[in-house]
Amino acid sequence: MVCKNCGNPLDEGTQFCAVCGANVEEAVNMDVSDMPVKKSDPGMVFGIIAMVAGILSIICNICCCCIPYVSYVTPFIGLVLAVAGLILAIVAMKKASSAGCKSVFGIIGLIVSIVGIPLAVVSIIITLLGAATSIIAVILSAVGSSSSSGYYY
Repeated sequence: MVCKNCGNPLDEGTQFCAVCGANVEEAVNMDVSDMPVKKSDPGMVFGIIAMVAGILSIICNICCCCIPYVSYVTPFIGLVLAVAGLILAIVAMKKASSAGCKSVFGIIGLIVSIVGIPLAVVSIIITLLGAATSIIAVILSAVGSSSSSGYYY
């Protein structure tokens, strides 16, 4: 006999499954060789890479906004990572659905990448505004220093 809940082989005369605690009355009379085999997720690698890319995207964008003087390239790297994570998550979920299973890592990668994209856009806007204000400040200081000849009217 095999436990209907977890598939553990049961001895004759037991009342409860030793693994999951299910009632033996719910046991199914079948061989272990007849048990259905759980399918592995063929998109798991893509899902894990998508999840890592999405997390790195969020880290890049948070560092860009919170840590001063981080490179101006960082939010663009965050955007590329988020888009790559989104694409890889979709590939992972398609591979898993074609095999008849779900890709948990693909779903997590999709969610994290979806969060990373608007965060990257906001980081890019903040970075560009910061760069623009720095350029304006340099121009104004250059104009202000060249126009003062020491004479006051």
